[in-house]
Amino acid sequence: MGDELGDRTATADAAVAPSRPQPKLDTAITPVIQAEQVHIPTPAWGALAQQDLARVEAGLAAAARATPEAAPPAKDPSLGWAAIAAGVATAILHGFAVSVAAAHDAQASTVLAWIAIACSPVAVILGIVAVVLGRGRVPGVLGALVGLFANPWILLQTLTLVAP
Repeated sequence: MGDELGDRTATADAAVAPSRPQPKLDTAITPVIQAEQVHIPTPAWGALAQQDLARVEAGLAAAARATPEAAPPAKDPSLGWAAIAAGVATAILHGFAVSVAAAHDAQASTVLAWIAIACSPVAVILGIVAVVLGRGRVPGVLGALVGLFANPWILLQTLTLVAP
């Protein structure tokens, strides 16, 4: 029985004639499959690199010729100057309140003092915002200090501490 099976396989192998060469299977090397070569059109890599380099150089040259972007505009120091103006207004109002009080008009001096007290925080807040935003830092600090010390209540407390 074993011989019959062996004869059948031998005749079947002989009946199928290989149309192409068969790779050797007894070696450890992977067989190479014979395939038809296909031409894939690819440009020369040197030419591509030259084109890319030329494009980059042209872009750099155009950027160098272009007018440089304007620097960001300088921050407007008007906020710091507004703090100084509010601080000076507080001091002037306080001065008027004192002069009106010296003229024995208590009601008018009280109203002016309350207006000065209301203007003082405006000067201080404007000064702090100017310092934080960088929009007139030095004038902002000065305006905040003037507004703080021109406040009638703070001035009274300060003079009370200094007075003998």
